[in-house]
Parts: sequence; C-alpha cells; structure tokens
Amino acid sequence: MRTINYEHMQVDNREHKAIEILKRSDVPIVISPLPVADFIINGEPSVYVERKTWADLSASMKDSRLDDQLSRLKATGARVLYIIEGSPDDLNGRGVPLKAMRGMLLRMTLSSGVGLIYTKSTEETCDILVQMYQGLQKNSGKYAPKDTTTSGVADHLCKGMKRGDQIDEKTCFMMMLTQIPGIGAKYAKTLAEKYTNIAELCRESSEKVNVDILEIPGWGKTRLNALKKYVGL
Repeated sequence: MRTINYEHMQVDNREHKAIEILKRSDVPIVISPLPVADFIINGEPSVYVERKTWADLSASMKDSRLDDQLSRLKATGARVLYIIEGSPDDLNGRGVPLKAMRGMLLRMTLSSGVGLIYTKSTEETCDILVQMYQGLQKNSGKYAPKDTTTSGVADHLCKGMKRGDQIDEKTCFMMMLTQIPGIGAKYAKTLAEKYTNIAELCRESSEKVNVDILEIPGWGKTRLNALKKYVGL
C-alpha cells in the first residue's frame, strides 16, 4: 500500500459556507486566495476541485469563462474534479438552456477527462471533500492515475481500432452515453442500435422514447429516467 502524507486541504477564501462546514471536520484546511480551483489536495495524485451551482455553470458558459477555467485547471497536471451542486430546477428556466449545459458537461468528461460529481447541497459537497481527503490519506495509490490513455469503457468500445483511426459517429455516441450514471458500455451499445446520435434521440417525442427504450432488454425505468435527466428529454 502506497501512502502519501496529505498535510492539508487548501480552500479558496471566497468559499465562506464550505469553510465553516469544513472547520467542523477532522480535515486540516488552509484558507487563502486560489488562482485556480476552489479546493486543492496536494500529493500523488493532486486533486483540484471546482465547485459550481447550476447558476454558476450557466453564468460561466454565458460569458465564456468555463473553457478558460478548464484550460487553466488542466494545465496544472493534477486530477480535475467538478462538483455540480444543487438542482437544475433552481434556475427556474433562466440562463443557458439546460440541454446545452448537460451537453457541455458531457463534453468535459469525454474530451477533457474531467471528473464530475453531483451533490444536493454545500453540506453534501463538503462530505465528499472530506471523504476524498481521507481516502487519499489512507491509500493514495488506489487513486493514482493508471498507465493508459483511455478509460476501460473507451478501450472496450474502441476495440479493434488502430492508432490514428478516427472514432465513428456511433462510437462517439456510445462513449457519451457511458458518462451517464447507470449506463455502461453494454447498455450504450443497445441504445445505439436504435438511435444514431444524441440529436436523433432528442428529436423524438418523450412518449416515443419511453416506448422504444423500454422495449430494449435490460432497460428499465430507472436507467431510462437517468438518460432523460442527463440528455434533457
């Protein structure tokens, strides 16, 4: 077991509510202005965490700050995690369309390798941060980057391809689907037999999608509801 001494968690001084919650935990924190990220856990691997409410995400997409922020986070060479906090319902239909935001989050995970976690509140976000810190402190080797350029899911979906080959539209669609909780490569493949891409899926009425997908073996209401939530059907 490989153990790295993670001495503390750095917290941006503007994260007022999170600071008060984390002060009540067993995690040592250092509060200071951070040029990138809201929370930093330095070690092997280092983890940079950006916390955003759905309103924050909408605003950063609207003024094009999100791409710049993501580039700066990736430039650190650390593992990057976005925590999306709250509910899309908090927007009350204002700001960037929900479907566009979900598309952006899918692109971030698929193209940039960014981790995504959804939480209901700042309290739950802090619970995740504490659990992450404690997990890294206990066994950092468990979370070390693997010696590979693609995820296991991507390897499975791209089996048989040669170096330099471009993935086709169907494979890209399946890889996007596997970013949705509860949908692995097996279920992504079965769905891709009915629909060619996200656009084709979104053109169908919700009622037709319900009927079509529930006819696919293994696709129950729980998996269907997850798909509808993240794609915006």
